[in-house]
Amino acid sequence: MMNSNQHEATNIAEYDGHNFSLWKLGLFVLLEEHELIDVEFEDNDEDKNPTNLEEIQEWKRKDCKASGYILKTTKKTEQEILVDCTNANQMWNLLTAQHRERSADNQHDLLARFYDYKYKVGAGMKNHIADIKSIAHQLKEVGRPVDDREVMTKIISTLPVIYRPFVSSGKRECQVDTITSTRSSRKHQQRVCPFGPIQQYDHH
Repeated sequence: MMNSNQHEATNIAEYDGHNFSLWKLGLFVLLEEHELIDVEFEDNDEDKNPTNLEEIQEWKRKDCKASGYILKTTKKTEQEILVDCTNANQMWNLLTAQHRERSADNQHDLLARFYDYKYKVGAGMKNHIADIKSIAHQLKEVGRPVDDREVMTKIISTLPVIYRPFVSSGKRECQVDTITSTRSSRKHQQRVCPFGPIQQYDHH
């Protein structure tokens, strides 16, 4: 039977050497939920180490749990460099260093992917934007950030013709959609709310 720790870890994307950002997001949320972030970044200086037995035991318990989460969310092929690690902080530092080294080597490829990226037929605007922003985020991580305007230009210039009317009048369309959505929402609330229409309050 799967224990609670294993079950929680299964909800996080396994680090496979290429999806560092996605893995880090899930891992950090998990560690924060269990109050283990301090263990993850503890550098183990003597001045910061716990001194009494109770604190030492508590730190070891947290460190063991944090280390376990790292291993459970990392593919075995990426665990080889961790064999000599004795705590979660060492594991994190090694995986981070490995990611940066790989990213530096891949910076040229990422730039090429960004500038060569084209709209994928059937992907939809939402996925198209997400893909471009994902590449931009990866570039930022490897020390080659792309300006927001450049990202927006890339998104707009690669959209198919069918979306151009929305781009040219984006602000006006957004305002109309917002007003329409708000009005529809209010009518819907008044129609389905069993306690009567929702009251509007002015804040003075």
